[in-house]
Amino acid sequence: MSNRDNTWSSCHCLEGGGYRGGCQSYMGDAVSMIFFTVSDEYTQDFHTAPRITREIFCYKNNVLLQSRLYPTDLEDQKTLYRSIVQQAIATCLDKPNLWSIKRGKETEPYCESAVDSNHYPDYEYGYAVVSLLKGESDYGKMTIGSVARCVCCGGEQKNHRSIRCAECGNMYVCKGCGKTVHGYGRYIDNHFYCNECSYECTVCKERFIGMPRIGIARSGERRGICTACYEQVIGVCGSCTIHGDCLSIGANRFCPNQMNGLAA
Repeated sequence: MSNRDNTWSSCHCLEGGGYRGGCQSYMGDAVSMIFFTVSDEYTQDFHTAPRITREIFCYKNNVLLQSRLYPTDLEDQKTLYRSIVQQAIATCLDKPNLWSIKRGKETEPYCESAVDSNHYPDYEYGYAVVSLLKGESDYGKMTIGSVARCVCCGGEQKNHRSIRCAECGNMYVCKGCGKTVHGYGRYIDNHFYCNECSYECTVCKERFIGMPRIGIARSGERRGICTACYEQVIGVCGSCTIHGDCLSIGANRFCPNQMNGLAA
């Protein structure tokens, strides 16, 4: 639908969008189609390219609904995109590409939102354009959206601001080990890591990924420190003129120049 890596994003965005659950509602219905445009430089893997525009079309029983065009909603672009989709639908049906247009309140008999769906129904707020295939007498009423499903348990998810139900709301998948945990951990570099896969440095108190380096406190205890703090400890020892003798007798644990009493 849209994402934060794009030059723009809408409320239907899985990362921080106000209608994150709405993305799932569109996925689960039987009528919605999500179209987007990308730069000409992309010839494959279109789903990874930044979206220039995005628009939802819905089709059922000779009725084609066009919703708001993001981010611009320019009429000339909407007309162009509508003509492309009309041609595709007519070709698939093997029928003449001839349509009549309905706007505003005239679109209401042809669409409705599904009960308990989480998407934002912008087609109900003046943006909808309905195309009726000419020569037909049976124009059905389409139901747009569906009940969203929690990405963790698959149960109904009724909060449009989330992609998980309330019960699974504090469950996360650790980037390091792949296990599902109940919120015990921390985000590091935009990924969640459980407490077993991330460590807190005993010097700077920051959590980091990977095995800790070992420092010896003045008490003789072995303590885990991050790479940055370890390098500072090494720097102190490296400039010391008695470093070799210091290590041989274990005196480095008492060195006043060691950071917070740690020795490499």
